Formats: sequence, C-alpha cells, structure tokens
Amino acid sequence: MLKQTVLTPILIMGTVSVVLAISSTDSLRTIVSDTSQPHEVRLQALHDLTLISSNNSMHDSAAYYSTQQLELARTSGDKAWMADALFQKGMTARTTGEYDRAIVHFTEALKLYDEIADLSGMGRCNHMIGRIHYDLRDFETPFSFYEKCLNQLEKAQDSIGLAYYYKDMGLLYHDVGNMKKAVQFNHISYSIFMQQGDKFGAAHSLNNLGWFYTLHSRDLDSALFFQKRSLTLNKEIGNIESIAGCLSN
Repeated sequence: MLKQTVLTPILIMGTVSVVLAISSTDSLRTIVSDTSQPHEVRLQALHDLTLISSNNSMHDSAAYYSTQQLELARTSGDKAWMADALFQKGMTARTTGEYDRAIVHFTEALKLYDEIADLSGMGRCNHMIGRIHYDLRDFETPFSFYEKCLNQLEKAQDSIGLAYYYKDMGLLYHDVGNMKKAVQFNHISYSIFMQQGDKFGAAHSLNNLGWFYTLHSRDLDSALFFQKRSLTLNKEIGNIESIAGCLSN
C-alpha cells in the first residue's frame, strides 16, 4: 500500500499556519459567543473553527466545534448546516480511526443532503463511505459507493469533489492491480486540481504518481520527476508534513 497520510480529502483544501489559526480562532470564537450575531454567521464561524482545528491536527477541538455547529443548526432546523456538521464529524472520526462512528455520521449527513437535493453533498458522503471501506482494506465495496459519487458529482459539476474522486479511485485501482487506470486517474485528478488552483490536492496526486512509478515500473526518473514537482507545490503552500514526506522519498 502507498504511504498515504490520512487527510480531510474533500472540504479542507489547504493548510493553515499555526499563527494564522490562533488569530482566526480568537475572532471566530468571539462571533460564536455573540448571540446578537445572525444565526448564519455563527454557524459559518463554527464551521471555520472546525476546519482550522482539523488542518492543525486538533481533532478534539474539531469534534467539539462541529458538535456545537450541529446543535445550533438543529435549533433552526437548518438541514444544510446540520449535514455539513455531520460530514465534518465524520471526517474527524475517520482521521482518528473511529471508522464505525465515521460511517454513521456520513450516512446521517447523506440522508440530510438527499432531503435537500444537494448532489454535491451526497457525492462527497458516498465518496467518504467508500474511502473508509478502502482504509479497512476492503477493495470491493468502494466501487459501488464511488460509482454513486461520480454520478452525483458530475451532475453537480463539483470539480474539486471530482478531483478527489479520481485521486482516490487511482489508489483503489492501484491496490487491485490495475496500474494503467491508477496512473490515468491520478493524472486526471492532478489536472483538475491545477485548473482549480488547488495546489494541496495537486501535490498529493503527484506524490501518488511518484509512488506508482517507484513501486511498479521501476522508472526512477519519472518517479523523481513527480516527487520533485510535488515537493515544489508543498513548499509553495507551506505544507511542512508533506515536504518532509517528499524529502524522505
């Protein structure tokens, strides 16, 4: 299996510096505690606090803020914000290895997204449920979830969601022995990420391609080419953990 850092692969598209996170967190907490603020503004602040916490590996904080968001959204019956909170709770649970809990959260979010006809949200939930089965080394079940995901994301014209779909499908094809599609799908994901200006995702697609060439074709020149490009992008966005991974490769 490839070296693959467990990421928040869909709704968190970059990294946040610790200094920026601290300053942002203080102002966002002020907004949340100010009950005179519009409901939507406070929900957005809790959502942002969850993402900042997740990006900085503060998983307890991420779980806390997403739970607060869910409770606040329930007071107004706002299904979109409820679904978003449940999705983020699923992401946190997956990152901490609580796979059963993550599937429950994603399934609950999926139901709410279905009720409000949010195809992008539905596609992303199906993606993550499939990805969890992949994490558990089940290489058959993900295909059915990924098929639903692709159909929904295409209808929603969700480019970033599709990029993550192609990246993870590439990993799945790698592990079932279809190297041609593994490489093809990661090239597609890389192209979409770059078109959308998502260097974080693009760097991971390049890293996957580097590993594919290293492990199977023994084409070390191509492997080094992709790893160097991944390193360049990670340096541009200040992704320290991935920079270290590229250098070790």
